[in-house]
Amino acid sequence: MGAAGRLILGGAVAAVCGVLLLWACWAYPLPVWPLAAVLAVYAGVLWRWPFLFLVVVPAVLPALDLSIWTGWSMAGEADLFVLVSVGVLAIRDPPSCRDVLPRGAGGAVLAVFAIVYGIAALIGLYGGTAAPLSGNPYLRPDNALRLIKPLGEILILLPFLRHRQRVHGDMAGWLGWGMTAGAALVALQVVAERAAFPGLFDFRSDYRVVAAFQSMHIGGGHIGAYFALALPFLLGCGLGARRWYVGVLLLAPAGAIAYALAVTFARTAYAASAIGLLLALFAWLALRPRGAEGVVRRFAQVLLVAPILGGLALAASSEMMRDRFGQSSSDLLTRESNWHNGWSLHDGDVVHFAFGMGLGTYPRLSLEQAAGGRPGDFRLVGSGENRYLTISGVSPLYFGQKIFLHPGEPLRLMFRWRASAENAVAGIAICEKLLLYSDHCRGQNIASRTPGSWEAVSIQIPSDGLGGRMVLGLPMRPIEFAVFNATPGTTVAFHGLSLTTARGEELLVNGDFRDGLARWNFTNDDHLVWRMKNLWLMLLFEAGVFGGLAFLTLCAGTVAGGAWAVRGGGRKEAARPRTRRSGRVVAEEPSAPPEPIGAAAIGAMGAFAISGLFDNLLEAPRVAAVFFLVCACGLTLWGRRDRAGGGTLARPLPVGPVRADGGTPLGEVESY
Repeated sequence: MGAAGRLILGGAVAAVCGVLLLWACWAYPLPVWPLAAVLAVYAGVLWRWPFLFLVVVPAVLPALDLSIWTGWSMAGEADLFVLVSVGVLAIRDPPSCRDVLPRGAGGAVLAVFAIVYGIAALIGLYGGTAAPLSGNPYLRPDNALRLIKPLGEILILLPFLRHRQRVHGDMAGWLGWGMTAGAALVALQVVAERAAFPGLFDFRSDYRVVAAFQSMHIGGGHIGAYFALALPFLLGCGLGARRWYVGVLLLAPAGAIAYALAVTFARTAYAASAIGLLLALFAWLALRPRGAEGVVRRFAQVLLVAPILGGLALAASSEMMRDRFGQSSSDLLTRESNWHNGWSLHDGDVVHFAFGMGLGTYPRLSLEQAAGGRPGDFRLVGSGENRYLTISGVSPLYFGQKIFLHPGEPLRLMFRWRASAENAVAGIAICEKLLLYSDHCRGQNIASRTPGSWEAVSIQIPSDGLGGRMVLGLPMRPIEFAVFNATPGTTVAFHGLSLTTARGEELLVNGDFRDGLARWNFTNDDHLVWRMKNLWLMLLFEAGVFGGLAFLTLCAGTVAGGAWAVRGGGRKEAARPRTRRSGRVVAEEPSAPPEPIGAAAIGAMGAFAISGLFDNLLEAPRVAAVFFLVCACGLTLWGRRDRAGGGTLARPLPVGPVRADGGTPLGEVESY
C-alpha cells in the first residue's frame, strides 16, 4: 500500500475513533470536561512524541477506572485512551501491511488464538441459554463482548507496536517503563486506600485492598495477579538501565509496589510474584550472551529483587498471613468443591467440549442450573416515569451509588417499593465504602405491609459519623447509598429513589432510572457463584479444549519471543559490513544487545500461570488487556529483524559504494 493509501486508511480509522470518542463523551455519566481535557492533552502530546502510547496505555489500563462512580461495565476510561492512541497514530505514524501480525510462528500462534477465542465469544453471544432482560451485565449474552474486548483492543494496537519496533527497535523498552508506571500508580492508590480505611501500618485487620480494580466487586484476586504480572517489568527496566542512578530511582516504585503487594494478603499473589521475579532473573542470567552484563545491571538485580522478596517474606510472617496460611487446607477443599460443582454445569456435548460453552456463559448457567448458591439478579422494568428496579434475593447483592454529603446533615429518603411475598424485606444502607468493606453504616430494613402492591416510604436517616475525616473539603472515605433484598428467594422492586438533605439538595443521580443504570453499581458477597476459581478450568469450560491449547501456545510463543530477545534478537542496531576474502562486500544481519524486557515477559508468563491456579483472571477485562499486551510484546520480539529492525530478512541491505545511477553497489552483494 502506497503512502496515499495509508493516509486514506489512517484518516478513516481516525474518523471512526473520533466518532466513538464523541459518543462516549456525550454518554459519560460524570462531568465530562475534565476527562475530555486530559484526552485532548494526551492527543497533542502523542502527536509530538508517538512512542508515548507505549507508556500511557499500559499505565492507564490498570490504574484508571471510575466505574464505581459512573456505573459503566462494558467500557471505561482506559478504553478512551486506547481510542485516542489509535486515532492519532493512524495519521501521525501509520503502520504498514507487514505490521498487522507478527511474521512466522508468532503470527500463526496469535492468529489461531484469536480465531478460537473469537469462536468461543460467538458461542457465548448467540448460543445456549440467555437472560437478555437482565440488568446484570454478567447474566446477559453480551457479557461475551465484555470478555473479548481486551483481545480486540490489543489486536488493534498490535500494528502500532510492531511498526515502532520495526522502525525504531525500542518498543519493548518503552513498554517496560509503561508497565512499571502502571504498577507504581496502582501502588499509590493502595497506599491512599489503606490510609483512608484500616491505616497504613495496621497489619491485623482483614481489610483487602482493591485500588481501581472494580472487577473485584464480585470477588477475585485481580489486583494481586496484576502486581505479579507487572513486577518482572520493574526488574527489566532496572536491568536495561545504562546509568546507576536509574536503578536507584526505581527503588521508590519498587518499595511502594512491594508494600501494595504485601497488603493484598493474597497467598497466591505472593507465590506468583516471587516466582515471576526469580524466573525473569534466571532467564536473564541463563540466556543472555556472555559479557553482556555490566555493573549497573548486576547492581539492579540485587537492588530491586532482594528488597521485594524480603518484603514478601516479612509480610508472609505477619500474624494475618500466618492465619491465612493456616487456613490453606480448608480453603483448598472449598476450591475443589467449587471446581467440581462448576464443572457439573458443563453439558458434556462433544462440540462444547471442543469449543467451549461460550465466553461469559458460566454466571448465567450457574443462575439457572446450580444446585447451591446462585448469582443475584436485578432488572429494569418499564420505561420513562414508570421504570423501576427489581432485585431477586438469591445471594447477597447490594445495588448502590456513590454520593457526596456534608457530615452531620440529616437525610430524607423517599421511594416506593413492592414485595413479592409477605416475608420479603427491603434493605437500605448508607456506609463509608469503597468496594468490598462497609463501615459506619446507617439505614434500616423495611418489612412489607401489603405484598404485591406498591408502598410509599419516607424515612429520615442520620448521617452523624459519616465522612468525618476530610481532605481538601471532601470526605476521605467514599460514601455509598445502597438498596438490597434482605430475604433470599423473594423479589423486591424500587421506584423513584430520592435522597435529600435538610436544605432540599438531591444527593442521588438517576434515582428514577430514566438513564438506565448510569451511576449505579453492585457488589456481591458470594464470590464462588460467579466463576470457577481456576483460569485453566474456566478456559476449558468457556473456550473448550481448542481454547485451552491455543492459550498454552500463546503463552509458549510469548516465552519464545522473550528468550529470543534476551539472546539478542529483539532490538535494532546498525548493520556492520564485512568483506570476504574474495573481495565481495556483504551486509551482516544487524547485531542487537540482549533485551531485558524479554526476560520480564518470560517472568510475567510464569507469574500469570501461577496466579491462574486459584482464580479466573481473564474475567477482569483490564487484567486480560495487560496480559494480552505482554503477549503482543513477546510475539513481536520473536523472529529475525528486517530492514528496520523487525520481521524477516530474506536479503540483507547492501553496503559499500553505490553506482552513480543508484544501482547495485560496486561490490557484489551476497544474501545469506
